Amino acid sequence: MKSFTINTADNVGNSAAQSSSYTISCHYVAIGIAPSTVARGGTITVSAKVMSCTNSSQTVSVEFDLTGPRSPNSCSNTRAVMFTTPSFTIPKGTSKAISFPFKVPKNNCTGTYSVTSTTLIGGAAVDSTTATLTVQ
Repeated sequence: MKSFTINTADNVGNSAAQSSSYTISCHYVAIGIAPSTVARGGTITVSAKVMSCTNSSQTVSVEFDLTGPRSPNSCSNTRAVMFTTPSFTIPKGTSKAISFPFKVPKNNCTGTYSVTSTTLIGGAAVDSTTATLTVQ
């Protein structure tokens, strides 16, 4: 958390001060899906840019999940792991590109799905980002 204070005074000597605090956050992963609409049984490409969010190198892995109406019998929301990267190191101030194909199962229901990337450090989730996929 960072903070700053603004001090002011008018021409007749009245003064005031106002303090404010803020937090700078960093998302480790920005993801994209192409195409964002696909037929059941079609293939999408999930692309991600994994960025450094600290002042030193970090070893991370990224898990990609698909959540949506996956069961053909009930079409209730369920979650499945699409892909988890092996651990890799992001040097300070750098980024790494990841891309992989994913075949949407033919028995998935039509509807809106979420593709979520979760950044893991030592197996613990530290950040997540979501993109939307429409299955027709």
